[in-house]
Amino acid sequence: MGLTARAADDRQRFEVAGADLAARFLEDNGVTDSRVDTVWDGIALHTSPGFAASPVHRHRRPPEIGIGQRGILLDIEGGPDDLPPGYASRVHAVYPRLGGARALSETLEARSLSDPATAPPMTLPGEILHQLHPELPYTTWQMTLDASRWGD
Repeated sequence: MGLTARAADDRQRFEVAGADLAARFLEDNGVTDSRVDTVWDGIALHTSPGFAASPVHRHRRPPEIGIGQRGILLDIEGGPDDLPPGYASRVHAVYPRLGGARALSETLEARSLSDPATAPPMTLPGEILHQLHPELPYTTWQMTLDASRWGD
């Protein structure tokens, strides 16, 4: 949702824009308890798989967040052999993949080109933009440190 027209005016990372839209939807429909926070965290953190590896994170956050992160990672980096035999075929018979991962990349690229502020360095959109358009300016970590006015 963070990449749809509903979030077009939102200059945040798409993960946060989508999380904000989901939270507003839930609250507008009467859900105002901790489930809103769980949904927000799960969506906002879904492109940060390193969190799921932390035992402290797993202990302190609802399990839905880690399940969502692992499922999304499997959807992008995995394959049918990562699931029980025949499971992917049964699911895709009802819900075909339709090239979603490539479409996501193309949508992130287009959004990032139209508004580079939505693709900060060291984020998924930032990396997609940098890899597909190396000719564009790209702020590296070292450049960030060099620009610091602390003098260290």
